[in-house]
Amino acid sequence: MPATSAVPPATRLDPKTDQYGSYVSQDAGIVIGCCSRSGSSLFRVMLDSHPKFAVGQGSRIFVETPDPQRLVNNFGVTREYVDELLATSQDQAHFIERFMRGLAQREDKPIWGDKAPPNIYYIPYIFEHFPNARFIHIIRDGRDVVCSLRTHPKFKYENGRTIELNTWKPIENCITSWVNYTRKGLAARGQAGYYEVHYEELVQQPEQTMRKVVEFLGEEWDDRVLRYHELESTTRDFTAMPVSADAVEPISHKALARWQRDMTDEDKQIFKDKAGDLLIELGYATDNDW
Repeated sequence: MPATSAVPPATRLDPKTDQYGSYVSQDAGIVIGCCSRSGSSLFRVMLDSHPKFAVGQGSRIFVETPDPQRLVNNFGVTREYVDELLATSQDQAHFIERFMRGLAQREDKPIWGDKAPPNIYYIPYIFEHFPNARFIHIIRDGRDVVCSLRTHPKFKYENGRTIELNTWKPIENCITSWVNYTRKGLAARGQAGYYEVHYEELVQQPEQTMRKVVEFLGEEWDDRVLRYHELESTTRDFTAMPVSADAVEPISHKALARWQRDMTDEDKQIFKDKAGDLLIELGYATDNDW
């Protein structure tokens, strides 16, 4: 059966209609979301290095109708396998459960995880259909996020070679993205399965930060989490996502406070006007005098 007809329109993820199907999974999966360029790729590789967690490259199956070819490209599964799961799943949540379980079993790990920035917009859906899930929100200084978003992506991978791009986005759009994504995540504060990780703490205090994460997930600590850059895995092939290739390199502090180098006085004022209050709320500034 063609994959395009396997999932009825009524079960597709649509934030306007909220029609996702009725299946409820008891899996305690890990779902990661954030504003893009917040460090989620580094975080997911570190978490994936733990012997209990299988956290591969983003599937986007929580945020859109499953794209069979994307899943084939990113996860090394066959098109026939994806089509069969689509054709025999009750709805989107049932497909997610079965697909993610399969990936974890392939890695011989008991707990699956998914990382995609837009997951942040589907926290209500995730907790409704995966009540035992743990959602991890990665938060980063919005000024640094905006500087990174502005030039993202810097290159693409095509026909076996890296092609540089000259991306330059309006700063207003980048600021709006950071505010909207971050606010969506903060709205889930207080829910038992919700947890926040600040990028700055992750790179400056990696062991302390990741020990708390592993404890939150209910597992024992394993030093392989810190040796993530020494390990090999089928989940580390970044040829399909070269913009995140540095996530398999040792931790660097070079991206911290990059706004001090990259932002003009005009940029700073625009940010203060549009997002200064959120920056203060998150503890990255005490006032707008920066």
